[in-house]
Amino acid sequence: MEAWATELLSVFRSKIKVVAQAMADRAQKDPNVRIRYTAADLEQFLMSLHAMMAEELDNKGTEALATYMGAVVPSQISQGENLLAMIWYATWNAVTVHAEVVPHISAEHQGPASSYLREWWANYNSEMSRNALQAGWTLP
Repeated sequence: MEAWATELLSVFRSKIKVVAQAMADRAQKDPNVRIRYTAADLEQFLMSLHAMMAEELDNKGTEALATYMGAVVPSQISQGENLLAMIWYATWNAVTVHAEVVPHISAEHQGPASSYLREWWANYNSEMSRNALQAGWTLP
């Protein structure tokens, strides 16, 4: 794994509690969100994202992401979550992770780490939307 990737994963892991609390606080204020996750639930979510990124950055594929998308997206549908809210929050989460993580990465590694996070979250949002639509989720 390249040095920038190792540093990205280390800093991301160190910011999980902060990001999880920010995510929980934001979701509690939004009447469009039907599933109310706790900060502890969101820490587990972020640990899963960390594992997905680590798998990819270590050139071991994207099986964790595919498994997550195949299990979590259908679960959210069955719980009545709103597709637009999910897309909105996935985007908000991406911006929040980027804002909390990248400034704490060394200057020499910020560029590649920032580029990776942008690409990773764009792919995450695309896969989430594709899986949701294939599973029958519709726009309100």
